[in-house]
Amino acid sequence: MQFESQNKRNWILNAFIGFVPDVVIALVLAHFFKFEGWGVLFAVVALNVVYLLVWSRNSIWQWIYFNWRGKKMMVEHLYDYLKSNDYPCPNDFESSPMSYLSSVADSEEVPLQTRLLAAKELGALDYPASMFKMQEGMRMTMAYEEAIRRYKTYCEIRGKQSF
Repeated sequence: MQFESQNKRNWILNAFIGFVPDVVIALVLAHFFKFEGWGVLFAVVALNVVYLLVWSRNSIWQWIYFNWRGKKMMVEHLYDYLKSNDYPCPNDFESSPMSYLSSVADSEEVPLQTRLLAAKELGALDYPASMFKMQEGMRMTMAYEEAIRRYKTYCEIRGKQSF
């Protein structure tokens, strides 16, 4: 069981713990360059600006690569995975890849092995968000949407029915 108040306290504690190395680095810089007071605050702010710039560069590059090559590779892998494990054909409307995989995992009509694989994939889709890697989760979801769309076409060509 979790409480919202406990989560807020944990967030504040984690933010404080994450801030400690910045302050230590700023104090070392202040000692080395012989500045004090506002200089320490400036060093902490400058470190966080550098962190933001590095994050921005990495984020932009990851999206460029994903759109250039990564999405195609991920979609091909997921599509082959769905075919090789003989997942049931998706319905004409699915609200998300998570809902499709949940319906597969929950269906009594689907073989147990496939249900377990779907549950594993649900965990894999949820993992990035649980590690605060929202953009990676978005990219995985986008790739899964395209793979499920392609798998639906494959199922229609084979005459396989939705479950």
